[in-house]
Amino acid sequence: MYRPPMRTGHSVTMSGMRIRHVIALVPAALLLLTGCSDSEETSASGPSATTSVQGTAAQDDSAALDAAVKEMCSQVTAFLDSSEAQAKGTGESFDRAAQGQAFLDQLKANSAVWVASYNMQAEAVGAPPLDPSTATWEDMPEASRAMIEDSVDGAVSGTC
Repeated sequence: MYRPPMRTGHSVTMSGMRIRHVIALVPAALLLLTGCSDSEETSASGPSATTSVQGTAAQDDSAALDAAVKEMCSQVTAFLDSSEAQAKGTGESFDRAAQGQAFLDQLKANSAVWVASYNMQAEAVGAPPLDPSTATWEDMPEASRAMIEDSVDGAVSGTC
């Protein structure tokens, strides 16, 4: 894929644009799967559901969650790899851990994507939504935050 050479003074803006594009892509799948769902409530078809049906649905949920985590990690890895190649091509130094942290910091600050994803899931299960104007990263369920943070850490370390 052709990438035009970066102009001096535009690297921060260009990198910021790419970070925003990755941020828009990766958390939605995780949040839709894990936002506020309770696997027992959402996997059972009703009070008469059998344990085997619940177990199968839980396995399906787990497989889907694993796939979403892997996808997020691979997207962040691709972003970091591309940023590293671009930095090396221009002779700039590249700190993968620092760039991963910058990505995570921008994700945390850009609440619009993850609040919208969380609220769609919350609505589906009858949970209260987050207020988009006041929600912070800490308002998202801890398990969801941990999965996103672990995915970024995996991308930084190359262990997706």
